[in-house]
This record gives sequence, structure tokens and C-alpha cells, in this order.
Amino acid sequence: MSESQRAEYRSQSSKPASPADTGSRPYTLKIEEMSCAACVSRVEQAIRSVDGVQDVAVNLLEGLAQVVGGDPIQVAEHVSAQGYPAQPDQAAAPLADVAKST
Repeated sequence: MSESQRAEYRSQSSKPASPADTGSRPYTLKIEEMSCAACVSRVEQAIRSVDGVQDVAVNLLEGLAQVVGGDPIQVAEHVSAQGYPAQPDQAAAPLADVAKST
């Protein structure tokens, strides 16, 4: 993720960037190049290794991860470093928002 993408995400996002400030607020990451259960496991491990992450659910078919806690930019960078390009997905509604709308 480039510096301009990070700056754009932070400026458009209402979510705090600091892991301490993110608390239990869920967000979604778009993840590319996952093709099997082993990929999902590697992505989950990369996400859980980031300070402040409390929970993660990775969906192989949709190429998305729902994450609670941690800095979205830092989490995306950890996943990308494992070979799975990732970025915060501003178009996807967090699970909490989906539950409120139903």
C-alpha cells in the first residue's frame, strides 16, 4: 500500500488509526490471491500477530477479512508482507453495521 493510499484511507475513514483507539470496532480488509484453506490460515496468523487485534474472520470465497481491533493500515501491511495483497475495504460494511440494518 502506497503512502498516498494510506493517507487517503486515513482521511476518508472515521475509524481511529491507533490500535489503542480502535478498540473493538470492526472493519473489513480486501485480500487478494487467497486460493485455499492454508492461505486463510496464513492470513489469519498475520492478522492476529498485529498488536491490538482481538478477533478475525477470513472469508476465502469473498476475499475479505472482518477484523476487530488493531490498526487497519498496519494489519493490511502485515497481510501484504505474507504475499496476499490487502487493503482496508471502505465499501464493505462491518459486521456490526450489517447486524444493525437487518
